[in-house]
Amino acid sequence: IAAHTSAARRLVVRPDGKQVCTGGADRAIQFLALPSLEPLAATSPQSNVLSLCPVGKNSLAVVHAEGTLTTYDIK
Repeated sequence: IAAHTSAARRLVVRPDGKQVCTGGADRAIQFLALPSLEPLAATSPQSNVLSLCPVGKNSLAVVHAEGTLTTYDIK
């Protein structure tokens, strides 16, 4: 995925199919429109992302290797 500066390692599609969220080896999380993959938003580098998980219709949970959890609104 071109939005990352290195390989995308995690991917989750929003339940409504309008966005995809990716976690890359560059440690950023990208929010992209579907089907165009147009970048919508990105985070600054995160600690090691283990998992991305949609929560309901409008949130994304990010689990980090050190055991922390971050949530993002993905409206």
